[in-house]
Amino acid sequence: MHGARLSTAVAVGILLLAGGAWAQAASGPLAEGTPENPLIPADQAHDFSSDIGDFRIMMPSGCAKVKTRTREDDSASGEYIEETVVVYCDRFGKEGDGCSVTAIFNVEGPEGGMPEAPQVTERLENILKTYGAHVTDQRYLEKEFGDGLKAEGIDLLAARTGGSGQMWLRGMLINGDIYIIAAWNESGGVASNPEYVTFFNSFQPGAD
Repeated sequence: MHGARLSTAVAVGILLLAGGAWAQAASGPLAEGTPENPLIPADQAHDFSSDIGDFRIMMPSGCAKVKTRTREDDSASGEYIEETVVVYCDRFGKEGDGCSVTAIFNVEGPEGGMPEAPQVTERLENILKTYGAHVTDQRYLEKEFGDGLKAEGIDLLAARTGGSGQMWLRGMLINGDIYIIAAWNESGGVASNPEYVTFFNSFQPGAD
């Protein structure tokens, strides 16, 4: 895990949703997105591994062109470097339907200690505020991944206030790192889409 490798780093980040009415401008410069897995058939779901994000997940169909963006920011504290990795795709190249995984490494907790679960909730609240969305359903989440790794977090379903569509957010604290998994569709139906259900449930920390 990055928490072990980057002992002097702290990361706080902004989720990047990459298109349509759910889009947002990220805070701070992000490196240009680079395509990955260009030969994956667009009509097939496929296993995806991110070395820099340190995770594995089953990407839904339409995500042959997966992009990665990164940001480093040392403004949180003079001795820390914030690092955010965002992996995302617009399904079948169309805006308004897509998914992403944001990895936020070595988050600084209260008074410089380890991060705590409320910091995950705070980041999700900031995302909802940015998009002008409100929570329609939520639940507390605990998950075990093996090798002693456990996740604590929250699942949220949200809708744009005064608009259409649905967003599914899952924020997890894992071994001092924060992961935010997201999917959105301006036509709705994200939580009932079996490919998105698989996308969320297939997430595994560690790229190997």
